[in-house]
Amino acid sequence: MATDSDNESTDDDDYEHRLIADEEERSMWVFCSFGGGDFPRSVEFPFPMKRLRTSGTVGPDCIDRLPNDVLIKILDLLPAKNAVAMSVLSQRWRNLWEHMTNIDIRPDGFGQERDKIVDFICSVVKNHEAEKIKRFCVSVCYSTGILHHVSSWLSFAKKKDVEELSLDMNPENSSLKYGRFRIPQFLRVCLELTNMKLKFVELDYLSPPFPVTLKQLLLERIVLPEDGVEKVTSHCRQLEKLFLVNCSRKSDLHVIIDPECNQLDLVIQEEVTMVKGNTKLHISASRINSIEFVSALPRRCYEVNVEVVAGAKFMLDRMSYAREATKVTSMGLLGWHYSDNFRQLLNHFQIAEQLVLSSWCVQVLAVEFLFQPQLKTHQANHLMLESGLKHLEYEGICNILAACPHLKSLSFVLSMSPEYQELRYNDSYLRLHSNLRVWLFEKAEEANLEVIQCSQNLAVLEFRNYSGEYQTWEDREFDESRFFKGTDWGSPLLLDLKKNLFRNLNKIIYVTKKKRYEVNVDSSAEKSLDSWTALQDSKPWMDYFRSLPDEVKMSNVRFTEFLPSGPRTYYSYPRRLLDVEADELP
Repeated sequence: MATDSDNESTDDDDYEHRLIADEEERSMWVFCSFGGGDFPRSVEFPFPMKRLRTSGTVGPDCIDRLPNDVLIKILDLLPAKNAVAMSVLSQRWRNLWEHMTNIDIRPDGFGQERDKIVDFICSVVKNHEAEKIKRFCVSVCYSTGILHHVSSWLSFAKKKDVEELSLDMNPENSSLKYGRFRIPQFLRVCLELTNMKLKFVELDYLSPPFPVTLKQLLLERIVLPEDGVEKVTSHCRQLEKLFLVNCSRKSDLHVIIDPECNQLDLVIQEEVTMVKGNTKLHISASRINSIEFVSALPRRCYEVNVEVVAGAKFMLDRMSYAREATKVTSMGLLGWHYSDNFRQLLNHFQIAEQLVLSSWCVQVLAVEFLFQPQLKTHQANHLMLESGLKHLEYEGICNILAACPHLKSLSFVLSMSPEYQELRYNDSYLRLHSNLRVWLFEKAEEANLEVIQCSQNLAVLEFRNYSGEYQTWEDREFDESRFFKGTDWGSPLLLDLKKNLFRNLNKIIYVTKKKRYEVNVDSSAEKSLDSWTALQDSKPWMDYFRSLPDEVKMSNVRFTEFLPSGPRTYYSYPRRLLDVEADELP
């Protein structure tokens, strides 16, 4: 007769066998996720997760069976503090961090005690045994008490033939009382160094401490003399990218590029809250590859003298921090100097072949179309617009398209996320806009017809939607209406372009985070124009016009224009209304 203890042992054996069977049936993939750093966050290894069970013992897991080179690559994806902490897992991981090739040391996890992070960095530098490192990044608040430590860290990087060096002496963006660390001259002989990021340090511009092999340089919150950038570019003639982030915040910034450094991509990133608004920016170069303005245009004046440039980008996505740069009245943008600076920069780079504008730029061009409807003709072949395709942005799209008659490709990046920033229009502007919308649409139609007439070289039309709900679909079941959900001008704008740009247009592309859908346009096929009525009814400007009182409609001139798509009737307001105050409008 079986006892209770026998039954319990039998049940335990069955339970253990079921666990092993379930584990073998589960997915046999190891997924390791890492956080922090400018590196990929995850790695997959196709190794089975079965437990090797022999004579009641459990063998080493799949991670321990990996070679040291693979384990070191895993550690390279981690911040240095987490990589060192991995040594306590087992004997297999002990001291592997001493052979890492990417060392990333940040103040995260060390609290407010700076001595801890300084001691940790010194320990890592002392015990590191690899012959060479690829990346060495250090972030610590500087003071004169750690001067010799910072110098020893840079000597270590030089000894290890570092390829990428990042030094941040003020990660908390606070005001330091003990000056700045001066970069030593011995870095000039680091011929393996190609990428350098320096934040809140001091440079010797009489003899720039950079090797001639440097290809990328980032300078953040550094005071630059008038000839500082010129001496850097004349010394590092292989420089491909130069990032200037909030440099010379309290004084004028002079960016003079040496003529021999003619393949440079210049990026100027400035914040409204960091740079004083009464300063100037002066840029002078004979030839550069591209120029990009990031975040905002906080300075009072921009003087640009660039003879040849291939691309111009205006990624001004943080202008909302300036109240005057987002509020619109009946007289235009409240901070008129912001729009004037942007307009002058845009007109200056009319020779650029590639042009990229953020949503703030498109909205400002829509407002400017009311008061200054003409832009200089641009030579751009490729145009990218970030826009929510809202009803108050249509004039801005028409404005820039009219100025680019040589386009070959046009891309729209749809901004429909909650972080999308729209200009704030007061009642006076909305009233002016609603009364002048029909007259304005006449001007927009003229510009639009001019674009259609001049941009027959347009071959590729692309729409990118990375923030909408419609990110994937079954094959050949793409839904255009769901793709443009949340926009006011998505489908009407596409239909208008397809009807009028059919001569050379051969491809329409829809892109999301997960899929890409291409439509080949048959240029020989005759386009159907029967859907103009639906397009006309869907346009928001018709709602504005229908909402006007009848006496306002009848008091203006009626126009009927016969287009290929059929007759179109609208009312044009006289030009003199532009000079009338908003309160005097009907």
